[in-house]
Amino acid sequence: MHLGDMAIWLLCLLADPERSRPVTVNVGSPQGMTIQELADEVSNCFVPKCGVIVLGGANYSVGNVVRARYVPDTKRASEFGLENWTPFRVSLENMLAGMGS
Repeated sequence: MHLGDMAIWLLCLLADPERSRPVTVNVGSPQGMTIQELADEVSNCFVPKCGVIVLGGANYSVGNVVRARYVPDTKRASEFGLENWTPFRVSLENMLAGMGS
């Protein structure tokens, strides 16, 4: 999730007039991504493309639940009219461009 999108989500949730009743809203992207997919996306932004090595298998765990992807349930966020406006690739390219400054 793009940081700007997350900031808007949090402000909208905090300013909601219906805040009188407590409600839990997950913040994030409804689109799952593995560490390998994330590493490949970052690698594709570089010329020449850099190699990617992800250590540990998909079933590797350090005491937590083993899962290939974490995808928060953002259905409740849509009830507040919230969605991810910035595509992942645009967010990634903006972040990497800022690192070169």
